[in-house]
Amino acid sequence: MSKSSDQQIFDLLAELKGATSHSDQVSLFYKFSDLLKDPATTPETQHDIAKRNLDVRVNCAIAESSQVNQETLALICKNAQHRWEWRSLWHAYRAALNPSIDYSVIFKNKEVEVKDSAEFILNVSVELTAILWQELAAHKLITFYYQQDTDDGDHFGPDDFDFDQSPAEYILSPGFEVDWVTRDEYIDSEYVSDRLADEWGSWDASIDKIGALEYGAAVGHLEPIQEDVLKGIYEQELLSVGGMEAQFIITDVEPDLPKIKKNLKNKNYEGLSDSIKHEIIVRLIDTLEHPFLGGFKISHHLLKLLLVHPATPEESKALISLVSAQLKE
Repeated sequence: MSKSSDQQIFDLLAELKGATSHSDQVSLFYKFSDLLKDPATTPETQHDIAKRNLDVRVNCAIAESSQVNQETLALICKNAQHRWEWRSLWHAYRAALNPSIDYSVIFKNKEVEVKDSAEFILNVSVELTAILWQELAAHKLITFYYQQDTDDGDHFGPDDFDFDQSPAEYILSPGFEVDWVTRDEYIDSEYVSDRLADEWGSWDASIDKIGALEYGAAVGHLEPIQEDVLKGIYEQELLSVGGMEAQFIITDVEPDLPKIKKNLKNKNYEGLSDSIKHEIIVRLIDTLEHPFLGGFKISHHLLKLLLVHPATPEESKALISLVSAQLKE
């Protein structure tokens, strides 16, 4: 008689405790993942395994399964530390909170009946974020960072909002797909010098050679090197080490105002009625304690944007300020 998926999972758990090599552990985790996604595995077993927080891949597999329940997703949210888990949870909640109506019509100034705050906010959060970022940029109320990352995808978002490298960034940010900023990329020789001084000898020989030239000139052991010559050396050597050059590239970004104007022509926050704006804010406040929307500070970020937005009604801003004060107590 063949064993059930649940029994196979607990057999694997026993094997995992006795596994001593890394390769054996990796192999077992892959088997775990396959079984946890099996529709025959019960939600109770998934929850039991999620409580153990065994591995990023295991948590992702549970979140990506078709039968996972929201209680288990909330548990994974509490334990999630890796971008893979954040993204898996994003897709899991979108599947679990799939709306029966099109909430995006609110951006056409049409009121809709909201039955569940989490369902509503989850389904408008990315679109609302992009709109608010662009409108606030047009008002010169926020500035942005842009960091190249060939492994995880580029990082993009507003400065001074505790957004960089957060779960909300991976979920809400358009990353390299952002089309409404202009980018000026350059190599900052002072930045490279500081990095090489801190991490001397730990990188590729080509990088060390760049650091030697820059550091030697900086401390007076070499004649000052002209910036155009130094830049040429950087570019030549950085090309020889492949993808590592991205960490030395500084990217300045500026809002592309004509593009923003075009993007916001038919879809914006400023033109919404006060009642719809207030509805959005009330629903965001409702989700501050939600394990995903609140736990990953998605709703918090949107409320911060709305608080500084000049088109947010004063009554709504007062409500945001009151709730923010209570959260700090």
